[in-house]
Amino acid sequence: MQIDLKVKNIVLVGSFNVSLFDKYFFIKNQIIDETDLQPNSFLSMGNFGAQVVNRKFNIVISANQIVVTSLVPEDNDEINKVTSDIIRAANVNSIDAMGINFSWFLTDHEKSLEQLSRENFYGKEIKIFSKIFDKPDSLFGVYVSTDFMNARLKLDIKPSKMELVLNSNAVQDLINFAFNFHFVIKKRNINTEVLKNLEDYDSYKKESERVISIYK
Repeated sequence: MQIDLKVKNIVLVGSFNVSLFDKYFFIKNQIIDETDLQPNSFLSMGNFGAQVVNRKFNIVISANQIVVTSLVPEDNDEINKVTSDIIRAANVNSIDAMGINFSWFLTDHEKSLEQLSRENFYGKEIKIFSKIFDKPDSLFGVYVSTDFMNARLKLDIKPSKMELVLNSNAVQDLINFAFNFHFVIKKRNINTEVLKNLEDYDSYKKESERVISIYK
């Protein structure tokens, strides 16, 4: 059995002035080093948004959302700092909600996806499982939610089949543990609340590690 962190991103939801975010905004505010930008690293979609990519992260900005995604999820975290730098440099003060997200993939090359999901998530006391889905080809997952620190943790666990990029004919069976730490911003006219949540980023990551560790 193997567990790997495959997705890390931060999502801000609100109202954003897309015209602020040209290539030079990221360079001038030292969010991205100019030497990291290749000819196709920055994409402008006019009033609809922008995208900028370097070796470590991908930033997508639209009128109602900013998404900062790590391109090397197993590497040291920088996306919380990048997100904080964007908020400060653009003086963003119209954020309604935010999310800190992690996806962990559980794989086991010795067991089928049906067997792996059944062993971990099937319960005969759950009527819909035992009365309707108790079949050899059934797959099982779970959704749970609870408060954690300033967030509502929403954990969606689903069996999945993922095509491997290097070999389009190969498919990897996995169980995706998708952690969403969701924050409703109470004081949207100042950045203090959002920036504090970003400062606590490591605590949210460690909580996802603590939960996933029960499968190691």
